[in-house]
Amino acid sequence: MRIVHVSPYFPPNIGGVEKVVEWEAAFLAEQGHEVTVLTSFAAWPTGSVNTPDVEEVSSIAVRRLAFRRPMHVLGKPLLPTPANMARLVHLEDELRACRPEIIHVHHLVPSVVRCVVRYARASSTRLFFQPYFHPYDRPRLAFVRDRANLATITLASARGTLIMINNSEAGQIETHFALHIPRQVTIPIPVAWARHPPAFELHSSRPIVLCVARLDEARKGHAFLIAGLNLLKDLPWQLVLVGRGNGTVVRRELALAGLSDRAIFCGELPENELISAYDNADVFAMPSQYEGFGIPFVEAMRRGVPVVGTLVGAIPELVGDAGALVPYGDAAALARELRKLLTDQNHRYELALRGYHRSLRYLPSAIGAQLTNLYTKD
Repeated sequence: MRIVHVSPYFPPNIGGVEKVVEWEAAFLAEQGHEVTVLTSFAAWPTGSVNTPDVEEVSSIAVRRLAFRRPMHVLGKPLLPTPANMARLVHLEDELRACRPEIIHVHHLVPSVVRCVVRYARASSTRLFFQPYFHPYDRPRLAFVRDRANLATITLASARGTLIMINNSEAGQIETHFALHIPRQVTIPIPVAWARHPPAFELHSSRPIVLCVARLDEARKGHAFLIAGLNLLKDLPWQLVLVGRGNGTVVRRELALAGLSDRAIFCGELPENELISAYDNADVFAMPSQYEGFGIPFVEAMRRGVPVVGTLVGAIPELVGDAGALVPYGDAAALARELRKLLTDQNHRYELALRGYHRSLRYLPSAIGAQLTNLYTKD
């Protein structure tokens, strides 16, 4: 089959969406399908760009589409974002050149959805839309943006199948927009890492609490984690923070709590070093305000690390009873769960073992079969 994935994000940009698009495209190419990814430039090109930049990544044709003109703010070019996808000028031309039997759109950018639907109407191409919806921030959005999202989701659901990465987000789309989605499936995100069984003993006399999350994104819950750890100063833990960003707010919160000497900032790590960080950790904690999926939870469980999260978004569905979950903002509850994991090795091992087995639900072989069946179903 000829399959085109349309996404504003693709490596070398790094994040959850990029991982999803890259894995899905690579898996389909391995199955013998002809796969093309239409995406934006990893950084804004200088000057006027009128032709796509073409490369091949693991048997995937990656075409970075041109912009009509770079958009600048205070003299600096903006990096590509979903909103900037609207400035792509060759999307429909590229679709005609690829002649896809299936188009899979990641992120429901209104202009992109309209373009893809217009092409599909003329060509009878099957459409799949993967929206990565984050309803936690919707109450703060302007009415106009909400109406644009509603119109886009309505158009997408009427013309194709919506692929949700968890049941929680699927339900919240219908609740928030009061919209019945006729064709909708849930396919979670796969994690391809090798399995590593949990250890019974702590790795050292100073146990490591690991958090893997973007440092400059408030919803990742760093301030909440610090508030919980501030109640555990009597224990000899070490906080290891992995993730991109300068972490200015996180550093300030640590300083205010008198915990600066307890934290190590690692920045963004390549995969082999990230795996080592998990393997050296005794507890993984990411008490987010919201997660649409939460890939680091699966990564930690796959490497045998017990996890601590919050009762929000997709986390309860993802972790189930294989982790310690607390209400977001309840620092005392967070501290209690962390204390149990840091001091009770039987509890820590039991939770880690449960997480290890639960992570097998997200093996690529199982998720890939779901995606293939969806594409080939009449």
